[in-house]
This record gives sequence, structure tokens and C-alpha cells, in this order.
Amino acid sequence: MILRIALLLFVLLFALAAAEFRSDLPKLIDLRQDRDVATFESGNDGENFKLLDIDGDHLLIGARNAVYNVSLRSFKGNDAWNIQWPPAEAVHKECTMKGKSKNECQNYIRVLSRDYRGGLLVCGTNAFLPWCKVYEGGNSGDELRENLSFEAKGVSPFDPNHNSTFFRDGDMLYTGTVADFAGGDALIHRRDVTKEHDLGVRTEQADDKFLNKPQFVGAMKHKEHVMMWFAEEAVECDNCGPTIYSRVARVCTNDLGNNPNYPNQWTTFAKARLNCSIPGDFPFYFDRIQSISTLIPSKSKTPTSNLIYAVFTSSLSGVSQSAICAYDISQIWSVFSTSNYLTQDRVGDLWKVTKVSKSADRIHECEFSARNLTDSQLKTARTNVFMEKPIGNFFHQPVSVQLGPEQMTQIAVEAQVSALDGRFYDILYVGTDRGNVFKIVNLARAAAPSKFVSHQVLTMKLSKDPIRKLLLVEDSAQIVAVTETKVFKSPIAFCNQSKTCEECIGLRDPQCAFDVALLRCEAISAHLITDKERYIQSVESGDMMKCAGKGKVENKMENSERNAQQQDQPRVNPKMNAVITSAHVSQEWADPKESVDSDGKPKDATTQVTTLLTAGVSEGIIRGVPNIIVVGVCVGILALLAGVFIGICFTYRMYVLSNEKKSHSISSSYYKPPSTVMTISSAGSNPPTTPPVIPSNEKPINAYETGPPPPPPAYEGTLGRGGISPTALYSKQTYL
Repeated sequence: MILRIALLLFVLLFALAAAEFRSDLPKLIDLRQDRDVATFESGNDGENFKLLDIDGDHLLIGARNAVYNVSLRSFKGNDAWNIQWPPAEAVHKECTMKGKSKNECQNYIRVLSRDYRGGLLVCGTNAFLPWCKVYEGGNSGDELRENLSFEAKGVSPFDPNHNSTFFRDGDMLYTGTVADFAGGDALIHRRDVTKEHDLGVRTEQADDKFLNKPQFVGAMKHKEHVMMWFAEEAVECDNCGPTIYSRVARVCTNDLGNNPNYPNQWTTFAKARLNCSIPGDFPFYFDRIQSISTLIPSKSKTPTSNLIYAVFTSSLSGVSQSAICAYDISQIWSVFSTSNYLTQDRVGDLWKVTKVSKSADRIHECEFSARNLTDSQLKTARTNVFMEKPIGNFFHQPVSVQLGPEQMTQIAVEAQVSALDGRFYDILYVGTDRGNVFKIVNLARAAAPSKFVSHQVLTMKLSKDPIRKLLLVEDSAQIVAVTETKVFKSPIAFCNQSKTCEECIGLRDPQCAFDVALLRCEAISAHLITDKERYIQSVESGDMMKCAGKGKVENKMENSERNAQQQDQPRVNPKMNAVITSAHVSQEWADPKESVDSDGKPKDATTQVTTLLTAGVSEGIIRGVPNIIVVGVCVGILALLAGVFIGICFTYRMYVLSNEKKSHSISSSYYKPPSTVMTISSAGSNPPTTPPVIPSNEKPINAYETGPPPPPPAYEGTLGRGGISPTALYSKQTYL
């Protein structure tokens, strides 16, 4: 009992110390049952939601055998507009005959895009026979009409498990995918989606120098180039075994691939390695890119960069870490324009550095016509594919690093949100493989990198399943998150959950500020506020000294309503079912009936009190103990518990050893092996040299036989303490 009380006190004080020392922990908000979060699910098993596209005030969702049209306001599907597209029975049967499962032999939508004419392009795996359809209509509530269909080889993957990406530029669709049943022919491809037949342009086939088992994560256009982001096995890493590198590759939009020697193949393809690492003498690299943001422009008075944020994970086995790195588009272009190349004379040779050729420079900068290239220029352009210089992280270190088993998977960025201090901050929304969405403020500046380059405002718990896609809804302060079977729409600011001025300032959220007139934490848009003296905010440092003398957050009306409710309620313990929302603990007050088990006995009171007190400490209910006293008492109790435990263990060990010694002494006195058993005559003379005669019906004692030993022999004579008296004479041995 004493130990349990001591343990309870230790847990309480440790929680108090944690609440004081770890006040910077992000706030955890469980939104799985929140009424402000809308959820869409079709009701069909294995929907495989993956693609999103906003079409006005509607959301297009690509799934298995279907495309859903969901209203962003009501977040309900429009059954009249939904597209149902399962594979044909013959196609499905052929797929299963090739050894694929029924689940794989479905039509998983992998391309979904509206064009400027209002048409809708939909492409899917179609039971390992990729196919595309172009629809018209649907903008004014009328039904969609199929206008065109064509084979989607090189547009959509065959296997739904293969990662792919696409970018649409007018009538041209750029894709990164695989173009065969086995998944070995990876390519970056472009084709005209308004034509039924178009070979398009692609990377060279069966050449690891261009692509080597890539995993595509995103694509975008910048000026006259289209960029593809992916991770692949590095071929230029000599003598280092299978190694994963993340890359960005680019091609020119005016590359027609019409050279007679290499028809329908890119002439302008080039790629560079992305460096996302923790700096040091031995940098720790994050080599597997998982997701990218859109291009984020700068709104500051002194624009410095247009950034692309990317999520990476470690490629080391057994190391579960992920990070966010940022890349400046101008630095990317500088590497492609000025870096030397890595080349290889023959397959198997060592890679060497080749200086930049002016003719190759013009080709990769899109200042050429492929048909007019000389053989030498064409060879140079196709040989110079690898950039020797990697693309460095813009902030010289990751913006954020996630340790532990939970890994970041997806990212969406709200660009350049203004704060009351006049600065602009990028707010990152990062999905994880455990159904959480992190809200992170990027505080870093390239001119003055610091140790802490970001601040995690809060964690939104939406699901237990991995987040597969994130999409911000413009001008609505909402975010859409996709899992395998559900789509969520959630608010992104939770200022009203901060109950004190300190909590409001401690959020360090550019979208939240403390209103000194109404005494509450409010969601704001700093660029729309004219009376900035009315609000308190501290994004850079979370300076809570600004709250001095500002009072409580709850306004007078809330206090009066609470007092009235308390006066009307009787002085009894009510049924408590309110949920405590905490940065550290989510605790629900239980019904009194739930405090007993199935037999009517009370549950473990220590566990209940410990959980309750921990929640109270985390909420700031129990405060006022100086940190040094808390730490001292915690250390003292821990030492006391350790001493008691060691003392008990030592006492028990001595007791066991004592019993073993006594048992050994008694057994050795009564029983000896036959080789040492002797008989002594009654006259006390020397023992006979011949062994005693054993009756034929008796079995001698054998010390080497298995099984329990026989009972000790009986002696005639006087037995003393612990055996035969030293003065006694031995008589003949009798077998029992």
C-alpha cells in the first residue's frame, strides 16, 4: 500500500514537471467525433480514395470503379453526376486468368483533370488494361456525356499499387508512371489527350541512366519546363550497394521528340539529386521523397524565394524518421544551368565529372530545335543527364523533423499568411501514417538560420488510417484530407479552444490572436485588421509576458452564464460526460456506474486518480509549485522507491541463499555416493578392503543413475547433530 501511494505521488509530480517543462508541446485535438468535421464515405468496401480535384464549389474524388462529385458546402455526393466505371466482364476475367486477384482486377482511377473547355479526363487501371475517357457536360447540373476514349498505356499504371503522377498543360498531359504489365518499364511521358492515337514523347526505354525503378510523387510546371519529382535507385553511386536517391527531373515543353535518330524520345531530359539532411560532419540523409507542395510564392517586401516544400523519410532499415525540406526554384534552375555532369563511357565504368558544354546548355534551356541538331549535339544532350551538383535545402537544414514510429506522408501549404508583426509565414499542413494532421509554422529565414526553424501549433486527429492526400480549400479556412475509405473536411484554426491568454499566445499561430476587449482568443486575418492594438500575438517567440494584466479569456457573458448555471444546479455530484481537450491528454469523465466492474466491485482507484490528476496537471488545473521543488521531490521519491526495491531484492536473495546452504548441508550429511561409503567394524579397526556384500534382492545406490536419489542408509550407532557423532563406532550398513 505504501509503495502504491508513493508511486501515485511520483506520477503526479512527474506529470506536473512535464506540464511545466514541456509547455511547448503541440496541442492535440481529437476531431474524430467533432461536429465541425464533415465526412464523406460511399459505403462500399475498399474504395481506395486517392485523387482530389476542386471543380468550383464541388470536389471530385477518384476511387475504385467510380468518380464522386461532392459538394464542398454540404459535403454530400451528387448521385446524378457520379461516374460508375467498373471494368468490363471480359477484361476482368482476363486479368484474373493472368494471376491477379479480384481486388487488383478493378478500375482504380489514377488521372482526373478538368480542361479549360469544361471537359473531364478520367483514366484508370481498368483491370491491368489502362484506359482513358473524356467526358463533356456536368457544369450546369446536366449529365456527363462520354466524348472520347483511348488506351492509357503510359498514362495510367497497370497495377494500382504503383505510384504515378501527372500534370496537365492545356491539351498535353505529362505523366510519370509505368507502361507494362510487369511494372518494369518506367517512363516520363507526354501525349495529346484530345486525340485517340498519339505516341507522344517518352524517356528512353530499358536504360537505367534515365529512370531506375522510380517512385513518382508529384509534377509541376515552371516557365518553359515541366518538373517530375521522384525517388529511385541510384546508379551513379559506385561500390555503395542499393541506394535510394530523391530526384527532380525536367523536360522542355517545346521538346517534340522528333529527331530521326531517336523518334518519340526526350532530347532535353536532365535530373538532379535532392539533398535533405541534418547537417554535420556525418550528415543524416532523408532520401525517400513522399510528397511535394505547390510552388509557394513570396509576399514579403524583400522577396527572396519561391519555395517548394517536400516530405522525406529515411531509407535506412529500422530507422523511422521523416523530415520536411524546402527548395528554392531559382536554386534548382541554377544547378541545372551551371552544374557539371556525371557521365559514364561504358556500362560498368566508373562515373566521371564532365564539364558543361555550351551546346548542351542551350538544349537543356529549350533554345533549340531537335530536328536541326547535329549528331554531336544530340549525343552530348543524351549523354549529359546527371547533374553533378545536388540541390541543397534552402534553409540549410530541415524545416521539421519527426522522430519515432509516426511518419509524415503528405503536405499542403497555406502560403504567406500575414501576422500582426507585419511578417508573412508559410503554414504547413502535414499528414501522417497514423491519421494525424500537423499544423506547422515555418519560422526560418535563409539569411539567419536558427536551431529551431519551425513551430508545431497543434495536431489534428482525424482518423487511425494513413493520410493519403491533403488539399486546402481556398478562402474557406478548411482542409480536405483523404484516407483509404473516407474523405474529411476540417477547419484549420481552433483558437476558441484556448482558455487563457497564455494559451492563446502560446499557440504561436498567425491565425489566432487574443482580443483584449472581449477577453478571448479569436481567429483573425491580420491583413484585414485595422485596430491592431486591440489584439495580442507573438508568433516568433510566444512571449506570454504580453498577457500581464489582461485577465482571463472567458468574457463577462460566459462568466455570468456559468454562474447562473451553477446557482440553478443542486449541490450534488452530477453525471459528468464532458471531454477535456488537452495538449497532452485526452480524458473523458466517466459515469459513476462505469467506476465499477462487471462484478459490482470498484475499479482500481489508483489508476483512475493517476489519470485524472495527470489530465488536471496538463490542463493547468494544478499549478504553482516551483520547478526546482518539483524536480527535487520527484528525484527523492524515485530514489526512495529504488532503495526500497533494491532492499527487498537483496533481502529475498539472502533468504534464498540461506535456505539453499542449509538444505545442501543436511543432504550432504545423510547421503554420499557409493564410492565414498564405507563400513567400520565395531572394534574400531581399519575399514576392510573388500566392499560389503549386498543382498541379491537389493539394488546398490548408483550416483550416476537418473531419477530421485534413494533414501539415506540407516546406521546403528549414536546420531549427533547433523550426522553420526564423531565418537560413535560404525556398525554394519543396512539397506532399507
